[in-house]
Amino acid sequence: MFHQNLQSLTHGDHADLVNELGNGIRRAAAMVEQLLRLARSDESSPRPNRIVLDLTEHVTQCVADYIHVATAKNVDLGMGARDSATLSGWPSDLKMLFGNLIDNAIRYTPAGGSIDVSVINHNGSPIVEVLDTGCGVLKADIPRLFDRFFRSAPIDIEGSGLGLSIADAVAKRHGLTIQISNRTDRPGLRVCVAQSAEGTDLIEP
Repeated sequence: MFHQNLQSLTHGDHADLVNELGNGIRRAAAMVEQLLRLARSDESSPRPNRIVLDLTEHVTQCVADYIHVATAKNVDLGMGARDSATLSGWPSDLKMLFGNLIDNAIRYTPAGGSIDVSVINHNGSPIVEVLDTGCGVLKADIPRLFDRFFRSAPIDIEGSGLGLSIADAVAKRHGLTIQISNRTDRPGLRVCVAQSAEGTDLIEP
């Protein structure tokens, strides 16, 4: 009965609400799956060996995976710099890391905005940069962005407060660090993922 009522709504004035509900359910299911994968990887059972992957190709595929989400919101998502770079890690985990950062950028970027994802070879070390034209965050909130269930977004932006904490956990397992800062050239966020040894040099625009 519920399914039939839902179908009838898709042909009426509430079609947009039904679509939003469906997108919310899919995102929630994906987040639960990520939490389960993260919990399993915390267990003492051995994991497969890391592999050296083409980071640029991997990030480009992550961007492609979210093109339909960005397009549905009228957000221009694309690749910027595509320097040659490799990284040792677990492909599925890295896909989760970069996917969460891209998904987060889409959430914060309003219709008509843009998101540029770049892979930069910085002195022989790879950096993945995500630039969006969203609302940015309060500077005081930046240290808490990786806390589970903490949200700095306006109340009209959906989310669980888990995406960045999951991304941070994956990054640390790969010896990576995530730096988040407000853009200085315009409203929006600049998110950089790099090897931990790069330190805070990454936050400079």
